Amino acid sequence: DGLVIDCNCLETCRPLSGPVSGGPDAPRYDREIARAFFNLYKAHTGLKHQTVDTVHGFTVDVYGPLSLKRNDMRLYNLSNINDRLHQLCNIRMIGDSAYPLDTNCVIYPLNGPIRPILKTIRVEVEHNYGRLATMFKFLRNLDKMKLMENRAATKVFVVATILRNCNVGLYGCQSASKFGVGIHPGFMQAYLTSVPDVP
Repeated sequence: DGLVIDCNCLETCRPLSGPVSGGPDAPRYDREIARAFFNLYKAHTGLKHQTVDTVHGFTVDVYGPLSLKRNDMRLYNLSNINDRLHQLCNIRMIGDSAYPLDTNCVIYPLNGPIRPILKTIRVEVEHNYGRLATMFKFLRNLDKMKLMENRAATKVFVVATILRNCNVGLYGCQSASKFGVGIHPGFMQAYLTSVPDVP
């Protein structure tokens, strides 16, 4: 089926890194705001996006952002991706063990002959995240990713993903080469006319 679901962690600056306004007695941001975005396991503050990618290297669905404190299942349930795919055309997607075995979600088994194939397909989504970070250094610039000062920080990942999809459509990517899949010549025109506006 060729769809892979995973979540990406986008590190940001700590929200309580300064006063709310200027002046010597200016109030500071509430510490609870910082705690709301801090992931103890990853040991940093940030946002989390859920993506669904194809073996061609395209990201076909992005949900989020939510706080990095939230786990993958929270995004999965809120995105309603399982029902949306079922209504669309009953497509199955591959996820890691964090995801449930659902009508349209398949997790790769802990052992068995099919595990290496499914795991290889799922690992390709990590290459997509890596390419995104390589192409758009802004995503790793914590000075620009200040949640309380720059509201655009919540939209940067989605916009960068759309632009990376365009790059993949024009030049291909590692995933498409690895699985020997080609991109239809009319893809870019169809893609650019179907991309929704980012609110």
